[in-house]
Amino acid sequence: AEAEGAAVVEGAPVEDAAPSKKAAPAKEEVDDASRRVFIGNLPWDVNSENLKDFAASIGPVETARVLMNAAGRSAGCGIVEFTSSDSAARAIEELTGRELAGRALFAREDREKKSAKGRSPVGFDETPMKGRKIVVWNLPYETTWQELKDVFKESIGGVVRANVNEGKGMGTVIFETTELAAKAIEEFHGTEWGTRTIDCRLDRFSS
Repeated sequence: AEAEGAAVVEGAPVEDAAPSKKAAPAKEEVDDASRRVFIGNLPWDVNSENLKDFAASIGPVETARVLMNAAGRSAGCGIVEFTSSDSAARAIEELTGRELAGRALFAREDREKKSAKGRSPVGFDETPMKGRKIVVWNLPYETTWQELKDVFKESIGGVVRANVNEGKGMGTVIFETTELAAKAIEEFHGTEWGTRTIDCRLDRFSS
């Protein structure tokens, strides 16, 4: 239940405003999204300042943020916002596969805002979950549902809901489409999360 749903009523009381003034923020939002890059498989000791310095080898960086878990430790991924979309495109091309402290990085466009804007209407959860729900095994025990959701939302996009069985090292993630679920399994299965190698697969008991 995110606050994103509030966007449904946006603009209702501003009919008297000039149309040109409403168009400008939307353009800016699209431009911002084109300048943001998600970088995964970061070494655990890399902080936001390290990430910013590293990304600056591609082009001028406006902000850089390493995602943290509930325990205040790195989640092994982060978001870099460049000053131009050209630098962001270069980063995706040049940083994917580049090693940092012995770990091969992967980089892609940040999909978080796209997912929010293209969100399915309320009631989407009532559709069949078969093929949209994955199970993530061997998570560190301290992993929270919010951390699980944030990491998959930033990397894959289209996350509807995430849950964690506390103390069991297992969680589930439901995506908006079967394609996103398959992509999550392909990209996260066998990767490191903290000190563990996680196992991702479809939930075969969902219907």
